[in-house]
Amino acid sequence: MASILKVNKIQNSSATDAITIAGDGSFSGKIGSPTTFPSGHVLQMKAVNIPTSQTISGGYSAGTRADYTGVSQTDITLNRNSGTHVLYCLQGGGAYSNSSGRSIYTMGRRTSGSTYTGTEVELSTDTDEGNSRLYGSGSALLVPFSISCFDSASISGNYTYRFFYRGTTGVVDFQKSDRGDITAYIMEFNPS
Repeated sequence: MASILKVNKIQNSSATDAITIAGDGSFSGKIGSPTTFPSGHVLQMKAVNIPTSQTISGGYSAGTRADYTGVSQTDITLNRNSGTHVLYCLQGGGAYSNSSGRSIYTMGRRTSGSTYTGTEVELSTDTDEGNSRLYGSGSALLVPFSISCFDSASISGNYTYRFFYRGTTGVVDFQKSDRGDITAYIMEFNPS
């Protein structure tokens, strides 16, 4: 007759439980820092949803890189791991301009400080055009956001990500009123 070994816990070297197994077969435990995840594995994901009832900001006139306006409601703070990559995205809602021949630019930035005054790093190689440019030649422009920013910097620690926007001339606004929910989300993953 074969013998059966029953184990309901595995302990570490200090004799504390590392993994416990319940009577129904479920188990609890924590994957430790020595674990190496495969390429493409998502390590963490965070999101913020801005409901339609909330106004983000009013009108804005701009025309240069320095004139980007930040939208703090899109802020997401991430505790990064060295050697990983980040994808920061904005979906839904929409930027609006009521003039013809207008461009609307959007850019993602990150900072290691508590403000975006001189501490930010732009997440676009085209620092004037940003991560996205919308253009309309008609009488008005209202287009949902579909923007992604890629951050391959090998950094670690807490960083805050934020979206910024500007227009070429005249008034451009970035808000929620009558445009649908906006979602900003961020993923940290092991590069392929």
